[in-house]
Amino acid sequence: MVGSGILDETTRGVGDVRSGGSGWNDAREAGRDDRIVNEEMIPALRDEPGFAGALNLVDRQTGNGMMIVLWETEEQANRPLPDYGPGFLKALAQIAAISTGNRQPMSVWDVNARV
Repeated sequence: MVGSGILDETTRGVGDVRSGGSGWNDAREAGRDDRIVNEEMIPALRDEPGFAGALNLVDRQTGNGMMIVLWETEEQANRPLPDYGPGFLKALAQIAAISTGNRQPMSVWDVNARV
């Protein structure tokens, strides 16, 4: 449910993206997911060193979701979860508690264009 990326001067945008996704146990959890993402996770990410932006993608029909987070450096995109601040880890744990548990592993992707 967490994605990461890096800024790269040669592309004037994102260089790598780290992403993962999951779904909800039922539709009522969509509202809680929205609240956690918007009120807790995004503000916590803004406090993380190198944070450069994020997208949270949700399929309301299936409950599947994915967050893509952009970072200034590849090192920041690849850092282990324990290195994140407590606010982000708390929000991530709350998302995990209401997800199906079928989360895709986080991965890093190279982005070769940003508009």
